[in-house]
Amino acid sequence: MPFTSGALIARSGTEHQTRLLKLARAGASREELKTELSRLKGQQAASEVSWSSQQITGLGKVLHSRKWSDGLPASERQQLSAWLEKARPS
Repeated sequence: MPFTSGALIARSGTEHQTRLLKLARAGASREELKTELSRLKGQQAASEVSWSSQQITGLGKVLHSRKWSDGLPASERQQLSAWLEKARPS
């Protein structure tokens, strides 16, 4: 395996290394590995932030619940307030 391909795989993060190593062993070029890494990272990012409309509606109901928010410890209430302030549309 070329050194540049190995370096790319080493920097890719453990969650992607197995897939990239299989491709490299099968003869994939460095450019092919870069393309696959971009695809894998795109999938990972999409799955991390992809909420269904049902989940978003549910979150809205929880955040709107006075009973739920009153049950939070003061420190968590402050953290939630700070987060909501950041999330507020301009």
